[in-house]
This record gives sequence, C-alpha cells and structure tokens, in this order.
Amino acid sequence: MLFTQDTEAELQLDLHKFKNTYNFKPRKDTHRHDKYLVMSCLQKSVRRGDLDHALYAAFLLKSHNDNCLWNRLKTIALEDIGLANIPLALQVLYVAGKREWRNKHGGCAHILSYLIHQLCNSTQSRTLDDALYVAEYHPDYQEQRLIYSGMDETELYKLFLDQELNVIEQVLVCRFLCGSRYSSQILELQKRNPNILYDLAKAVGLPAPYYELLKLSKSQEYFTALLPCLMAYEQASDLKVIEEDIDPAELIAGLPAYTYDRHTRTGKQAFRRVLDTQPEINEFLKINATDRDPVNLIGWAVFILEGQILNERLTFKVNEHIRTQAAEAWLYSGGLPIDAQKEFLKLIVQHRHDIDRARQDIR
Repeated sequence: MLFTQDTEAELQLDLHKFKNTYNFKPRKDTHRHDKYLVMSCLQKSVRRGDLDHALYAAFLLKSHNDNCLWNRLKTIALEDIGLANIPLALQVLYVAGKREWRNKHGGCAHILSYLIHQLCNSTQSRTLDDALYVAEYHPDYQEQRLIYSGMDETELYKLFLDQELNVIEQVLVCRFLCGSRYSSQILELQKRNPNILYDLAKAVGLPAPYYELLKLSKSQEYFTALLPCLMAYEQASDLKVIEEDIDPAELIAGLPAYTYDRHTRTGKQAFRRVLDTQPEINEFLKINATDRDPVNLIGWAVFILEGQILNERLTFKVNEHIRTQAAEAWLYSGGLPIDAQKEFLKLIVQHRHDIDRARQDIR
C-alpha cells in the first residue's frame, strides 16, 4: 500500500474533485427516531455497496445525532474497510472528530456525501473485527487466553517478538498488552498502557506509513488487532479481490430487510416470532443449545448469511481462515457447538422467507 500524500492534503484534493452533494429528504419520519435501525441500515448498506440506502441512512442519522453518525463511520472505516483501503480509512478517522475542519472544507453535507460514496465503492475487509472475535471466543484459543492472562507486560512483549505466533495469538498478546482500556466480556485484563503497541510496531519493523492508522484508531478496540493484521497483510503474497453475487434485499417499511438485525428491536421481535412459529428451529436449539438464548443464535445465523456480506472483498489465505473461524466463534459464543453449526445454518437458509415475513409482520 503506497501513501503518496498526507491524509489531510489528500482528503482536500479528493473533496475538491468530488462534485456530488446529496440532498436529504426523509422517507418515513418513524425512521428518524430509531437510531439503532438507522445505524444498522447505514453499515450494512455500505457493506453491500448500496449507495442509495447508505446515503439515506447517513443523513438520517446525522439529523438524529451528529456524534453518533461520525462514531459509526469510524467503526465502519475499521470494521468493514480496514486493510482493503487504508487511505480511505485514514480519511474517515481523520475528519470524524473535526467539526470546524468539516465546516471550512465544503461543509458536512459535501464531506459526508463524498465519504459515503467512497465507502460504498471501496474494496472492503472485515479482518480486524473477525480477528478480535476469534481471539476472544473461538474454542481453539482457550488455552492461550488462560496462559497469556497470567503474563506481565515484559513477558507478553517478548512473546510477541520471540515466538512464531499466528495472527490470532498475536492479537491476543496485543489485547493483554493494551489492558482494560478496551473492555472484554471474557478476557481478564489488567490496567495497562496501550502506547506499548507503538514500541512493538517499531520493534517488528512495521512500515512507517501505518503509524498514522495506529494513532488515529487508538480510541477504538480495533487498535488492538491492527498490528498483527497489518503484518499479515504486508506478508501476504496472494492478495486478490472477490466480488460477491448479492441478491437484492426486500424492502420492509422503506428499508432493506437486512436492516432488521439482532441489534434492532424489530429484528429481535421478528426472530422471536420465527422461533415461536417454526418448531423445527425451536427443537433444534433446545437440543443443541440448551439454556442459551435462541433468539440471539438466530440473529447470529442471519448475520452470517446476510449481515456480514461484503460487495467487494479483499482476500488472502490468512484472512480467509480467520473469516471462517469468526463465523464459528459468533455461534459458539451464543452457545452452539461447532459441530452443530453447519446444520443450523442450513436450517436458517430454509426459513429465510419466514424470517423476512416475520420482519414484515412486525413492521
């Protein structure tokens, strides 16, 4: 990845060239009052390259809460763009916290229009988010989580440098090195200084242009996965881009069906209705995930099948393996054993129409 200019200069040049500014008109006033619904629509529309709905959701979220919008864009830049387009991720991270800068350089509407266009048309990568979830939840790394939790900073630092760890093991080391600033539901983290990752980056010879990305991402949990994933990206010799064949989503109350996911009230209600009306799914989860939240598991399955889909995805051997493990970790974290997951996903595919019908009925 070549960085020919500093982020601010490159962003100013790109904004000057960009001539389109979106004019926002809300389609349904009810959308404005559910920020989780709008955030879901924004992020998943970007993933699918659905520019119309991404623009609509972005400006709707801005009208609801400006800070919420820019925080979500920072998440998208790291979670969904990441390694695939580092200059674009840098632009989003750079401008997100600079209201006065945005006002002086074309105004928020112009800058937001530019960024959403770029995000939707960019190659994407979910490697950072996938790696974090695998590190925390995949059963293959249970022993490493236990061992690393008992190590001090010096031991962890030397482990990263001296041992031939895989990417997920490196992410775990970085999680424990950075400590409790980045919360975790299962890792026993101590209070430590995340700045140690800058020293570690220099020690492993990370190319200098990547330091700006480390610096600008420090407020996000993805910071703890960046160094190992950037190293894997730099070492990859099999980089390629895959274009997914994505079926158009059904519109429900003016928004794509994929909007109604496990993080939205409507999505949860729809998944509950599917559970209540489809005995085959209910019985399967009673047998294979006893005493766990079945609605959450349906939500994870739907996310695997539709929510995480990227329109144009950067791929290489290491991140494809992580992607596979992430899907296993999502369902495993909900209480479904790995050996039962393939059958469960097949069952959800068979009931996709029932899921969309339940979403439609709830709305």
